[in-house]
Amino acid sequence: MGELSPTLGLFVALRFGLPIPFIHTKSRVEGFIFVDKNANGKRDPGERGVPKVILSLAGLLARSDERGFFRFPPVQSGSFQLDIQNLPSQFVPTIPLPLSIKLQTGQVRQVEIPLKEIGIISGLVFNDLNKDGTVDPGEGGIAGVKIILLGPLTQETRSGPDGRFSFQVQPGSSTVEVDETTLPRRFKLTTSNKISVTVAAGEVQFVRFGAVEFLPIEFAPIADFTFQPGKPKPGELITFDGSASEDIDGQIVAYEWDFDADGIVDATGVIVTHSFPSSGSFPVTLTVTDNDGNKNSASQTVLVETK
Repeated sequence: MGELSPTLGLFVALRFGLPIPFIHTKSRVEGFIFVDKNANGKRDPGERGVPKVILSLAGLLARSDERGFFRFPPVQSGSFQLDIQNLPSQFVPTIPLPLSIKLQTGQVRQVEIPLKEIGIISGLVFNDLNKDGTVDPGEGGIAGVKIILLGPLTQETRSGPDGRFSFQVQPGSSTVEVDETTLPRRFKLTTSNKISVTVAAGEVQFVRFGAVEFLPIEFAPIADFTFQPGKPKPGELITFDGSASEDIDGQIVAYEWDFDADGIVDATGVIVTHSFPSSGSFPVTLTVTDNDGNKNSASQTVLVETK
């Protein structure tokens, strides 16, 4: 025997008081996502919808049209969570999300999602190689720099790998500031560290901060030394003193002495002693190294006589 048609099945069930397990009536969720201009939480005439917003419900997706209207495919009755998957950055919901929804069998649930329109400050911290304060081709972003938004509510963020950052702000005036202590080592700003911005609802304002590495001018140390006695004899101990050496932008960290002009270090230290076993003229070289790794040398000839 063939299956009963829905109409015949309904007749038989009603005639004999039987349950109707083979008739399923699904439920549906639909509604509007809109800009709530008067902030009353309801969609009023003239309040525009927001198109191309993706919403989710129980693994199903819906997309708002030009009116802000969305409709999900039919679902079974039950409890669900409705949420937004992609919302343009200049909007924020004014109701808590996700939204809990309980559907009865066959129910069509109308939902309104009010939004508030805000402003966006988008920015870039860039490597200003030519120090002109503007972004030029080849001048990449600087990551990890702390950016502070000063306004009704203070916010902080860090520039991303591409040097970019953004803030969602209430319409009005704000100040964007760079924390210069978070710039890479030896980098200094080529632009002001603060920029004041006025943003309207739905508007995006752009700010740029340039910085570049300033390489310090490093000065080599000055090597100098004295020795006593001035006219030593063969085998006599001579004291060599390199304390006259100096470094004007740091400090000397190494003193190296060469007593036989072979390029090999024979002694180290500010003050050292040495003797020459025979008479003659002996070139002595002191090489000093500063804390930046710069070197300099000084040489003197020690005349050793038997008289």
